[in-house]
Amino acid sequence: MDTESRKYKLAMYLCLIGAIGFGLYVRLRNIDATGLWLDEAFSVSVSDPQNGFFDVYRTTLSDVHPPFYQILLWAYYHVVGFGEHTGRYLSAIFGVLLIPGIFFLGRKLFDEQIGLIAAWLVSVNSLLVHYSQETRSYALLTLLTVLSFVVFLRCLSRGRGQDFFCYWLISAALINTHYFGYLPVFAQVLLLLHMILRREVQSQVIYKFIFAGFFAALTVVPVLSYAESSFSREFWIQPPESVFFFKVFLSYFGDSFLAALFAVILISGLASIAGNPASASSYRLIVFWGVVGVVVPYVCSVYLRPVTTLRNFIFLLPAVLLVAAHAVSNIRDVPVKILMLVVLLAFSATPLFKDMSYLRDPENPYSRETHMRDIVISVMSKSNVLPIYSLDAVQFGVYFKLLGSPLLVSNLEKLKTDLSLPGHPKDFYVLETSYGPGFAQEVELLQRYDAKIIDKEEIGHVRLFKIRTFAP
Repeated sequence: MDTESRKYKLAMYLCLIGAIGFGLYVRLRNIDATGLWLDEAFSVSVSDPQNGFFDVYRTTLSDVHPPFYQILLWAYYHVVGFGEHTGRYLSAIFGVLLIPGIFFLGRKLFDEQIGLIAAWLVSVNSLLVHYSQETRSYALLTLLTVLSFVVFLRCLSRGRGQDFFCYWLISAALINTHYFGYLPVFAQVLLLLHMILRREVQSQVIYKFIFAGFFAALTVVPVLSYAESSFSREFWIQPPESVFFFKVFLSYFGDSFLAALFAVILISGLASIAGNPASASSYRLIVFWGVVGVVVPYVCSVYLRPVTTLRNFIFLLPAVLLVAAHAVSNIRDVPVKILMLVVLLAFSATPLFKDMSYLRDPENPYSRETHMRDIVISVMSKSNVLPIYSLDAVQFGVYFKLLGSPLLVSNLEKLKTDLSLPGHPKDFYVLETSYGPGFAQEVELLQRYDAKIIDKEEIGHVRLFKIRTFAP
């Protein structure tokens, strides 16, 4: 390697380190500024280190999610300790690892420059930062998606046994992290079948993929019975509306102008990749990734069971950013290329530093501003200790525990049982969030026990009712 090549490599990796450093900064910035929201509190409760391994496994599956993330979080709590915001740092680690991950995928698909541009776009993307600061599985889902494509390409190009072993580990982790993790693997299977039909894959590589896929499939066998029962029950997700995927794209970038700018760049990037014969295989991978990721959940939601939520489509965002990076890299005029990249990075960073992101809108159902912490502290500060009940007893109960309170929260079934007893509580509290049916709608329950709401406290999406029963 000559001197110029060494200087170029050094500059390239210094820029990558810069992207990782900046990505680390924005992911740790304000990571504990807000309290947990409902879903985070559930994840924390399930992975409480006082729970046993099989308790974590069964509880996660009963909530319509594969168990890998919750088990990983449970093990993490055993190592670093159990705390209110501790789990968010695990997601931040996944979010930071995504930056070099997308660099290696971009380098594998195209070249180092595109990988570097994609790494910077990932480092400042508001959606990726948002879910890197949340105790949920979405940061891990995105990281494993990218790593699965990296290792998939290595298996195709090198065909070594250790590559297929890594592919088995990553694909098994991916499909056991989130049900949308099946989609990247399915896209890879279809792409492999396409290559087999074109006689582009050697037979020994095919056999190794079959073995890796077989052993990955074995890891989900215990999940099947839970998955069948979970998907057969009523759930809150609604069929996608006509503008659903426009909302998905808007959520990727935090505001309308940036989303429109990236839409233009995305079209340009797809056209430039499609028009380059040398990038034909990369183009096919991106298309398979995107088409499978959109069509399969859409068809499932329309004809079988709704599964489409905005956040579930985060696993497609790296593909979008790779295409955008290709479009920027394809600009031949270097000053214009640098200017375009600066514009994209500056506008991408704006939602992070000005709190202007769509995800921070209190009216957005994915906003974290639920104020569960504030309402729990309010209850703890009250002088009279009353029984506490909630439809979300698990989530509120773990919050009292995290804040060091011995107060317990019971579910509404326990409330009905307690009210039927001779010595039923005369006064009690009910905690609820606006995500589900409100307690005020429990008209039959209130009438049966001659109960009335005598006080109400509301903070953000969370409400505290004080109820008094007048029945003897």
